[in-house]
Amino acid sequence: MENIKFKEEEFFEDQALGDGNIVSKATLKNIDEELNTVSFDPRLKEETKRHFQTAEELLKDKKYQAAADAYARSIKVHPTMSAYLNQGNALYDTAQLTATSGSYTAGLALSQKVSAKGFELAFLNILAVLSQTESNFDEALRYYQAALKILRENGRKNDEANQLLKIGFTYTLKNDLNKAVNYYQAALKICQEVGYKENEAKCLNNLGLLYVNQNEQDKALPCFKNALAIYKELGYKKEEAYQLGNIGSVYRDKEDRNNALKYYTEALELFRQINNKHGIANQLSNLGYIYAVQGKPRSALRYFKDAVVIFKEIGATKQAELTQKNIDLLSARI
Repeated sequence: MENIKFKEEEFFEDQALGDGNIVSKATLKNIDEELNTVSFDPRLKEETKRHFQTAEELLKDKKYQAAADAYARSIKVHPTMSAYLNQGNALYDTAQLTATSGSYTAGLALSQKVSAKGFELAFLNILAVLSQTESNFDEALRYYQAALKILRENGRKNDEANQLLKIGFTYTLKNDLNKAVNYYQAALKICQEVGYKENEAKCLNNLGLLYVNQNEQDKALPCFKNALAIYKELGYKKEEAYQLGNIGSVYRDKEDRNNALKYYTEALELFRQINNKHGIANQLSNLGYIYAVQGKPRSALRYFKDAVVIFKEIGATKQAELTQKNIDLLSARI
């Protein structure tokens, strides 16, 4: 098979796995592209594709085991990267992680054999996700670094920045925060150089959160404020509201309660504008906390009570319980 380079990547779709991870999924165009690059019995080609199509319908109906079995039948007739990729996705949602890894690993080997870089990237990234799921962070980093090398070789700057963000996040999970900061800063530099505003704001947000975890509020504050300015410019209301909340929390940690109230209130107003229930409840709870530490228990109770109603409404049980404890403690003091 000739080097497909990135041509097949045009045909991938995003697929949300059961745990919320977004991964690549092959399409009928992908498998057509693959089958067009090899020479063998047309009837076997048709059978390979027919089993793949059957699997696609089963996957659409969330019949994951049946879909995985149909992809296996396609692979038995003729192994394709498309079938290995989608079979792995189906098996992932049946929680058969060993079998899932086997599908992705076989697909990765095939993609490397035929120099299909788009598929290779897909397999490397999804194997990294799988490794993270199993808390094997060093293995995840190896996969992400291999994908990063491919992206750098092909000059794909925005994707390179995204990859650096993934690596930074993995180091965060590994609790190696200094390395996480280094990778987020590297991603930020690329985004600023090439003008990718959305990713720039994402980098700034992640850096801000890391600095907060390292108790470096003075470094976190400009990150959140710069991210806020970008999200305002882009018109991303939800992200803007979250940055206002982040800024409020930094001021809370700095014991600057007036600024904390200011930013929490602005965040609350914006979350109400977009009817984001979770955001509304969080900010109500944050405001309740500030009023409580200011010695204003009645005001605090009002905000906590409004927050707990919404937390219960949206099924945020733990947050509702924590907020109710605050209510009980304050009520006992009045």
